[in-house]
Amino acid sequence: MSKKSLQIERIAEAADLEKLKEIWNALLERNATRTVELTYEWQMTYWKHFKQNAELFILVVKADEAVIALAPLKLTKTGLPGIPIRTLEFIAASESNYQDFIIGENSDAVLATLRDYLKCNNLWARLKLNHVPESSPTARFFLDSQSIPFLHRVAEVERCTYLETDGSWEKHVEGLHKKKREHTINNRRRALQKFGDIILYHCTDKEQLEFDLQSFFALHCKRWNPTDTPSQFNDKRYREFYLEVSPQLQSKGQVDLFVLRVSNTPVALLYSFLFREDCQWQLITYDTDYSRGSPAIILQEAFVKEAFTTGIRTIDDGYYYHYKELWADKMKNRLNIEVYPKKPISYLFYGFKCMLSFLKMNLKKIGPLRSLVRYIRHQARTFSKRVPITTYSG
Repeated sequence: MSKKSLQIERIAEAADLEKLKEIWNALLERNATRTVELTYEWQMTYWKHFKQNAELFILVVKADEAVIALAPLKLTKTGLPGIPIRTLEFIAASESNYQDFIIGENSDAVLATLRDYLKCNNLWARLKLNHVPESSPTARFFLDSQSIPFLHRVAEVERCTYLETDGSWEKHVEGLHKKKREHTINNRRRALQKFGDIILYHCTDKEQLEFDLQSFFALHCKRWNPTDTPSQFNDKRYREFYLEVSPQLQSKGQVDLFVLRVSNTPVALLYSFLFREDCQWQLITYDTDYSRGSPAIILQEAFVKEAFTTGIRTIDDGYYYHYKELWADKMKNRLNIEVYPKKPISYLFYGFKCMLSFLKMNLKKIGPLRSLVRYIRHQARTFSKRVPITTYSG
């Protein structure tokens, strides 16, 4: 299919997307990146609660009036104080582990068409594509200097952990710090049992889901509010967003809330997504009063062990933390990509951004002059060359 035969329509009103709901989710079934966070329900519910002053900028790619791709974007004004810059970014990137364009087929032609459309559009000064899987055609296309005639490409590589549930549970744990795992899990389970009987269950109906979500919000706030990063659920919008989107996804079998109770008290909850045979952990929390028994660790262990017998193919537990090595045996990357057109405001914004990044560096450790030289060299390299991508493996 030639890109000349493709047309792009921009949708700026959420109401106009209702007719595309089924098409949207059908295209996602054939997309390179398949995750619940790219479904119509997740994206549009997020937009409803967090649109603020942004403009909807969804691009619909058509071939002979048939929709073959969607770009779920929004147009915002972000940047430095006094220097707002119009930025195109994914609608729900801030609350999602993975984001991407939704392309049913002919990804090269679709991406080239989107590139040409963006090149001719004067509304934006920065394209911000956060949390794109490294394996996605979108990532490869926008990091290819031959494909993108824009000012700059910046890729930040973030490591993510996951495991594949092929084989047996016993075979899996043999390669993952078996002695450390057994010692850790058994000790923590015994400590937790001192508080009462351990009960594990999945929320299977709407009423139970809504009830346990309230417990989830309360424990998340209790866990994180005393820290330097308070809970997102202090914000009423996040609570309303999860309460609205979760039943929609549950009715399709795409969300799971796994609960650990000690006697009748919920002490740990794991919120995760299910897309076909793939699972993705979104959020987990626990009651700090029971931290001696590490209920979150016990809950995660039970979930992973169960996955080996319930048909789940992969479990993606998201951004890397050391403790996740108890389960995960593989690593993959997600990328944050920025693209700037050749406009004066883009040069100005990028220059100020580089200056602020330099000021944040720890000048005391390596000396101001040496750090300045090193930073200038680094920026010169990343400005003129494609950012290398490293593939991590377990």
